[in-house]
Amino acid sequence: MTRPPAHETTAASIAPHIIRYLMLVAEESGVSLEAIVEAAGLSSDLLDARGLRVSFRQGRQVIESAMAALPVPALGIAVGLRQPITSTGMLGMGMMSCATVRDAIDLGVRYQYLAGSMVHSWTSDETSSVALIAEVHGASPQVDEFLIDEAFANVTRMARDLTGPEFCPERVELARAVPADSRPYAECFRSPVVFGAGRNAWIVSKSACRTPISTADRWACAEARSLLDDEVAEAMDLHELVAVLSTRVEEALPRVVPLEGQARVLALSQRTLRRRLAALDMTYSTVVDEVRRRMFSRLIRHHDLLLADIARQLGYTDERSLRRAVRRWFGQSASELRESGPPS
Repeated sequence: MTRPPAHETTAASIAPHIIRYLMLVAEESGVSLEAIVEAAGLSSDLLDARGLRVSFRQGRQVIESAMAALPVPALGIAVGLRQPITSTGMLGMGMMSCATVRDAIDLGVRYQYLAGSMVHSWTSDETSSVALIAEVHGASPQVDEFLIDEAFANVTRMARDLTGPEFCPERVELARAVPADSRPYAECFRSPVVFGAGRNAWIVSKSACRTPISTADRWACAEARSLLDDEVAEAMDLHELVAVLSTRVEEALPRVVPLEGQARVLALSQRTLRRRLAALDMTYSTVVDEVRRRMFSRLIRHHDLLLADIARQLGYTDERSLRRAVRRWFGQSASELRESGPPS
């Protein structure tokens, strides 16, 4: 399983799917969360960006404020059900290529933080069933309850996307007290829900776990696992400021936005931005350099792309500058890297 990040941290290590779909549910209810999202250092445009990672602090801040602003009962259930399996990108594709429901569950657990999960989950084999157990320990019990609800509603939605709309868990156990209105839980899971239980568990029979997935493809599954491993390596432990800057840099390339422009968008002075980066032992130049390195690692996989084309996409003035950077990053030439396989 990929390493779980700390729940109260500014390390930007999780995909922003919950925030994205929380905003969508709010829109459908006629409520804008733009001000709430901006207060967490994000924006609608930034949330649309490829590869963005957010921190647990940002996620919990947005959720807590949204719960106060949205008149939606069992908001976590609504947000979890709203997310199709494809919302998780490569992980969703990987799950669709698995042989059985159990294989898909195991893949989802292994790469749960790439799916944007803000709870820590694992599976437990029981006598005739498999339990997906979830834990979360934050400062707000209400946010914790939202996150457990969202996680179990989402895994239910994904299981139905994989096997059909009739799928139901055997039962669901929730540590939370019985809510004022339990109907959204019954409508979501269509199976017994036990409130006040000693754990949070989504339970499915072992026979249901053996259900074959019609889109299974072992070659596609192996490729997905390889790409997910690469994604994990890229996503680990980015501070939220660096994550936001990295996303803005990548979106702007081949144009390299000067530090002044980045500071203006973040509502910071240049001096403050430099100081905050220095506290992380970084500079803006190192952020740009690391974004270029990661993009190069992806682009070099495409053998139809000439090195000159890659140089242009990365914002270099000429191919020679890129060749020097590649040698500095990897200790090999670009042609050697193409022969030996793409770098991680």
